[in-house]
Amino acid sequence: MAGQTIATGNQAAVALAPRQIAERGQRVNEAQDLLDTYFGHDVVENDALLGASTSRHILRFQRAEGLVGPDGKPTRDGITPGLLDDSTLTLMRERAPVGYSARVIAAANQDVPLVPPTFFGNEPSGGIFRVQPIAPQSSEVALQHYTAQPGDTMQHIARNHGVSVADLRRYNPGLDQLYAGDTVYLPPSAREPAQKAVPVADASQTTPAGAWENPPADRPRLERGRTGNRPNPAVVALQDRLKQLGYSIGRNPTSDGLFGGGVQDAVRLFQAINGLKPDGVVGDGTWRRLVEAGARPAGMLSTPGTNYAPNAPHTIALFEDAIRLLNRNRAANQQIPLSMARDPNLHWILTKENRDGVVGMPNYTYGTNLSREQMAIIHANLRHGVKTTRSSATGLGQLILDNVDAYYPAGRAGIGVPVQEAAGMIAYMLDRYGTWQRARSRYGRNIDRRTGRRLEGW
Repeated sequence: MAGQTIATGNQAAVALAPRQIAERGQRVNEAQDLLDTYFGHDVVENDALLGASTSRHILRFQRAEGLVGPDGKPTRDGITPGLLDDSTLTLMRERAPVGYSARVIAAANQDVPLVPPTFFGNEPSGGIFRVQPIAPQSSEVALQHYTAQPGDTMQHIARNHGVSVADLRRYNPGLDQLYAGDTVYLPPSAREPAQKAVPVADASQTTPAGAWENPPADRPRLERGRTGNRPNPAVVALQDRLKQLGYSIGRNPTSDGLFGGGVQDAVRLFQAINGLKPDGVVGDGTWRRLVEAGARPAGMLSTPGTNYAPNAPHTIALFEDAIRLLNRNRAANQQIPLSMARDPNLHWILTKENRDGVVGMPNYTYGTNLSREQMAIIHANLRHGVKTTRSSATGLGQLILDNVDAYYPAGRAGIGVPVQEAAGMIAYMLDRYGTWQRARSRYGRNIDRRTGRRLEGW
């Protein structure tokens, strides 16, 4: 679906206030440090670039702190949703020492102690403002939590833990859009789920191996072709850690200290699964992620390859969830009826665009018979804006990257997430055609002016 794109609210905001917005550099670097402290773990890569993940967590911070209301609009002047303006950074510096967990405890009407920030270097001449994360200091609030899986919704999680959606939202201020890997705090009354909230692609997913006990003190930049032909101790350490996390380092399973193609492939897959740009280069960001206790092991992919076949009951349920997600941000007179999830025209189009309803499926320009690991690397590239073929179309609706940015509720972070892809497909077609009937009637009517042949798709 290559059609026209729409301008997002963020783009318009940048045009209106270009001097207020930081898109790269030291201020973004500082904000990334503060976000990591506020949310209590490394939620964004500290690369000094305002990418999709950083922007998403800025918006989550703004919502949690009341800078952006439930309707997605700023509650005070000088705030730009999802972007790093002066007012947001100022409040981020003030609130980060207390942390997001304080907001959760405050939701239960408990007191939270304040801890002053710590400075490293000489502000503002060159040092970076950092703060230390605070563990919750309340014994009266049971901060049970759940890690969101691909395709989860608040409704799924609430139902499986025996709590109301309203209570779940009260304990998760600002968490209006859910992403795989998000920590969802549960009310004290929550019970252990009888079953997983949603099916995942790989039932054999392994448990994370934990923190790296003896990481190398010297962590040089490593990449294929630049480490030489002799065994490198840093490469040996890298190979050991990758194997500990379940990644295959090639035909030779021993840690020989040589950075070959098998190690490069393992690094790319590790980066893709852990939200990093899969360039196969082990830099500061990849080293940091490798050391963490929360480093995601092999097998924990973001559901590429999951099937939602046209007209299947679970596909209809997915489309219903997608419609509910879209309706959250639509006016009362613009609500999409749930019955649309059963429309035969919608499922006919799904058959044409994605015959088997494979989540995250890249189009034919990426090749055929792709493995789940290959798809995960393609997705990670696209989330970072890297297009490795002439077309970037992926997913249930085969939207190109520009339209993913415009129509997926989570933007490109939603690639490979079933409910995001379903919502993006629905939003795109309704915006462009109005009804499924009209969308189906237009399908395949484009003519290639050069050859005179009718083009499939959009």
